[in-house]
Amino acid sequence: MHPDEQIVDATPSRPTRPQRSRRTQPALPGVTQPTLPLVPPPATPRISMTQNRKSRGWRTALQLFLLGLFLELFLLALYPLLPAMTRADSAGQQVQRALPGLFSWLPSLYWTNAFPVLPRLLATVPLLNIQDGTTNTNALLSLLVLVCASGVALFASRVGGQVVQERLSRFNNVLLFWLMLAFSGVFGMTMLLVPIGLTPFSQDMLNYGVYGHMVAFQHANPYSVLPSPQNVLQTLVALKTTTPYGPVWTDISVLLTLVSQNSVANTLLAFRSLGLLAHLVNIALLWTLLTRTKPETRLSATLLYAWSPLILLFGVAEMHQEIVLLTLILAALLFFQRNSPTIGWVFVL
Repeated sequence: MHPDEQIVDATPSRPTRPQRSRRTQPALPGVTQPTLPLVPPPATPRISMTQNRKSRGWRTALQLFLLGLFLELFLLALYPLLPAMTRADSAGQQVQRALPGLFSWLPSLYWTNAFPVLPRLLATVPLLNIQDGTTNTNALLSLLVLVCASGVALFASRVGGQVVQERLSRFNNVLLFWLMLAFSGVFGMTMLLVPIGLTPFSQDMLNYGVYGHMVAFQHANPYSVLPSPQNVLQTLVALKTTTPYGPVWTDISVLLTLVSQNSVANTLLAFRSLGLLAHLVNIALLWTLLTRTKPETRLSATLLYAWSPLILLFGVAEMHQEIVLLTLILAALLFFQRNSPTIGWVFVL
């Protein structure tokens, strides 16, 4: 090859396109183009979404902690009020002195003894004069305390509903659940030890003990035999009918009566302990059910039940069998939700 000859590439060359740094758009008439380049504003530091959720979870936990303290104070305010509402006879006095006789330190928790200035301040209002010792005054004060406590529980449920819009971390969800459950246990223990008088609402626990005592110690059929006056609890409630409760609840009453041994204080504590256990189980079941069905209302709905003063009063302090019935219903729903209808029907029946 001659040195002056050049090698020519036989591959056809593609036409080159003009290189443009950016696409231009036609300017509107009458609008001048900026002569200076646009400089973006300095970027402001932003809090990451994870940190925001974490702070939101801790803030909610702090709010629930403070509300739990307020609710506990209102429940403690019931200590000198509930035992004052009792029958004006020897049976009422015996039930009224049952728990203070077993726990001698209980009267020290009465705000009427710890803060004597408060009864004197209430005495300025005739309807709230607790020093006169009338049942109507104690009932009115108890109603006011329960209304205030219910307001705190509703506000706590609202606080729990505010975190719905944000997806909290698993740690925050666990923290809020155990905080709610811990305060529920504290509230339950408060209502477990609250002294009460003999009223139509608190009499049911003694009724359970009467029918359980018939089976456990007298070996009698409570569905065909009337209660015997030999039973100490029967002398207090004076039942004149056979048991209206089903066999499952009668069997439960027999077991608790064997533990209480015909004592008024022990009978109250035995059935209250069952109510407290059922209440805590209901909280866990309700949380589990809502986690799969409607997680956005899980915290608020569970708080509305767990911290309800009426549930704590009629489910623990004046324990009724309906709270155990609710446990069976929630357990049935849980197994239906887990595609185990046979076990669910067992709990229903």
